[in-house]
Amino acid sequence: MGITNNALNYTGKRLSGEQPINDPATEIQTFSAENDIAFGKAVMRGAVETGAKIYAGASGEFIGVAVRGNDATGKDSDDNLTNYEHEDACAVKTIGYIVVYSHEAVKPSDTVRVYHTAGIGAVGDFGTTVDLDKSTVLTGVKFAEETTAAGYVALKLQDGAFVTTDDVTP
Repeated sequence: MGITNNALNYTGKRLSGEQPINDPATEIQTFSAENDIAFGKAVMRGAVETGAKIYAGASGEFIGVAVRGNDATGKDSDDNLTNYEHEDACAVKTIGYIVVYSHEAVKPSDTVRVYHTAGIGAVGDFGTTVDLDKSTVLTGVKFAEETTAAGYVALKLQDGAFVTTDDVTP
């Protein structure tokens, strides 16, 4: 199943953490945010089973992507919701489609990576290029569409059973 305009929000503008209007297979779990987590960022399990934090460690357990939600309290200067703050109830998509930011052009056949340390991609963002000691390969996740440049792209979290393989210097 492909995804095109279903990943757009009601204003016709893509936003990180946005969900498609008609996603037939979806699962969202709620965790307690252990740090600030922006919408659409990769999320890892926190220090406790019910905790979550932005994916910022090579050995972290990837659990999904932060969903744009009204329970978030972080706002920008225009008073728009932008992120979950420490101790907010954080909605995490574990199965289904969600819009994320990729720092480069991608296509469905590309390997999906998450950047856990700032480098060619920002922490918690997705892409396909190896950044040794700063990126991790995700299986159980794929890009759901092709893009021609950096920007927002639909990501498919396939079954909630994620495997990570660190891109490390030999």
